[in-house]
Amino acid sequence: MMNRKIGDSPAIQNAMNVITFLLASMLSTMNVKLNTGLMLTISSELVLGAGSGSSASFAVSVAGTVYTLVKWLLGDVEDSNSLDVSISDSVNKWAFLAEQITHGKPSGLDNAVCTWGGLVKLKKLPLSTEISNVLWMGRLEILLIDTGHGKPSGLDNAVCTWGGLVKLKKLPLSTEISYLLWMGRLEILLIDTVIDICKGHDLHAKLTGAGGGGYAYALVPPYARGGLDACVRELERARYTVYRDIQLGGQGFELKIDRCYCVGLKDKVSL
Repeated sequence: MMNRKIGDSPAIQNAMNVITFLLASMLSTMNVKLNTGLMLTISSELVLGAGSGSSASFAVSVAGTVYTLVKWLLGDVEDSNSLDVSISDSVNKWAFLAEQITHGKPSGLDNAVCTWGGLVKLKKLPLSTEISNVLWMGRLEILLIDTGHGKPSGLDNAVCTWGGLVKLKKLPLSTEISYLLWMGRLEILLIDTVIDICKGHDLHAKLTGAGGGGYAYALVPPYARGGLDACVRELERARYTVYRDIQLGGQGFELKIDRCYCVGLKDKVSL
């Protein structure tokens, strides 16, 4: 269920394309007819298009839900919350196809991480890419810092229109953008500020999404935890949103079944 209109943003349009592709493709491939409506409720705390892998997690969630629903209607899935390895592999393959709609030529790494969790290894071969799940029980703690660059602010189009230096000032209820004669780029200053603040507290930050995202993250080693509170306060004073207690290496796609009534295709299915 989406409370926003389809035409609200490219992200919403892309999400609908992914849902339509996965639903239509799986139903036709497995020769199943869905004679009832389907309500899909999706929630996320991540900013869309900010380099955090939100498109991959979305694709895996939808692929896993639709695939399980179709297999259940066929009678191939038992009433259990466990996720069979073969189902997990199929979910990953479908999610990779959905990622191609979003990104064109993805590596397959993001959807593999979202499906399997833990540590995923990518090895580039001359003619292909090999991705495997590595057994690892560790956890990596990070700070996730929202630079605001993933949200449309008018800054990018202003820079492209005017060139030089464009100044962005956040006001309580609006954003003020003005032009200054300079040959630099403001986006570099934004991430440099994050990097400098973190560096002052023995942390090293970088942008997500191969340097093009709206988030920055910093690995938190044990020796730096003592100064973590001060670092967060300084970042927040600079008007960045900081998420703490973020751990990498957790569980991937998880199937939780609340209730299901399946006696043929005309009955209600709730996943």
